[in-house]
Amino acid sequence: MDTRLLKTLMTMALASLVFTIGGARADDTDVYMNPGAGLPPGSEPMVMFSLDYRPNLGSTACNGNECDTLISEGYMPLQASYTFFDVLRGALRKVFDPLEGVRVGLMLNHDHINNCEGFGRTGCSNGGYIAMGFQPFDAADSNGAKARFHRILDSMPTPQGNQSHSYQGKELFFEFFRYLTGQGVYNAHNGYTDYATSRTDNLDDDYPAIAWDTSIESGPRNRPDYVSPIDPKGACSKIYTVNMMFQVSNQEDDSDDAIENLVDYGGFGSPQREFPDVIQYLYDADLANGNYGTVPDLEDKQNVISYFIVDSTKINTTTKGYARAGGTGVPLALKENPDELVATLQEIFRQILSVSTTFVAASVPVNVFNRAEITDNVYIALFQVDEQARPYWVGNVKKLKIAGANDSSAPGTIVDALGACRQVFVLERVDAPLSGEPPLARASFSSGLYGLGDS
Repeated sequence: MDTRLLKTLMTMALASLVFTIGGARADDTDVYMNPGAGLPPGSEPMVMFSLDYRPNLGSTACNGNECDTLISEGYMPLQASYTFFDVLRGALRKVFDPLEGVRVGLMLNHDHINNCEGFGRTGCSNGGYIAMGFQPFDAADSNGAKARFHRILDSMPTPQGNQSHSYQGKELFFEFFRYLTGQGVYNAHNGYTDYATSRTDNLDDDYPAIAWDTSIESGPRNRPDYVSPIDPKGACSKIYTVNMMFQVSNQEDDSDDAIENLVDYGGFGSPQREFPDVIQYLYDADLANGNYGTVPDLEDKQNVISYFIVDSTKINTTTKGYARAGGTGVPLALKENPDELVATLQEIFRQILSVSTTFVAASVPVNVFNRAEITDNVYIALFQVDEQARPYWVGNVKKLKIAGANDSSAPGTIVDALGACRQVFVLERVDAPLSGEPPLARASFSSGLYGLGDS
């Protein structure tokens, strides 16, 4: 069954429950929907984009009136001619404009020169780098993160001929792995021949606007480490990649020794022959189990789910293998039509946010003997959608306690049976809509933070 249909049915059912219970005069239960709220800072889903920097970006676009909407809305400039890179930039501007509640980053490939793997190389290029570490997005772009993302893409020259870079998937995702786990920078600073520059200066001198993000690095310049974006104070945020590709991954084996090195030495601990092997490893691994880099042992599984948007002529056995390995099933078509491209990107974010935000309502019973008070209990119903769309879903109910439930000066902390604070909840005291009715309490819960077997 369609996910959006399921969510719509769930919302209708909960809404009808609210109206049904609202007229009862005994053990009332007020239910409030608060989608997307209640996550502590650092708990937003993380979405890392990667871009295949091949000459396809320079192909001619907007030959008819298909770009008129993006132009009229201000997401693309009015000019004599356009490339697909212009369309992609405009589509991302439109999709990002209202986006909030996520952290977004960008990783790119270097040029490829043989025997240029590892930190400290000079006069050559290889692998990939993080052009922008994860930054939180809000609707108003108050921190300038959206503007920074767009500025990087705007500063990149349109690829043609030897100015293009191959998509070195294994090494790009390995660099991403090192960033996620707070380990040493590996290939990120190997950019001497990027974007058809000479071997004299590195990328941060030739093109500082599109070089690696130094704000996510720490330690001495001659041996920096990444600062992991996985926040122990957060609520087990999900990690995604969105990869736009024109062809298959290639020229990616130079760093194999580092990739298959022991986990204690910054590797995966096993050989990864092909790009799908690396994607699958990051999908299967729990990067927050205490074994990887500086990331501590966290309660939930921190793996990487990968989407692939691929040139429709290159959706084949190989690229389908990428999507299967990343846990998303099939690659999506990378279309030149702006409306279709916008729709594809919007659908990806809808899926990401539907998994990573609130969809379960909390129930707070009213004190049956004194309707001016609520009880100190919060009940959370958890259900797992049946994969075969059968009407009966596996689930259970969580009972938690509100510390200071009827104290207007108390923060309304949610605690479990052991008295431990559950930071995934935000409880707000809301004035009663009518005089004489009890104060309302609104609690929100983020999915994926408790397994169905938890109590």
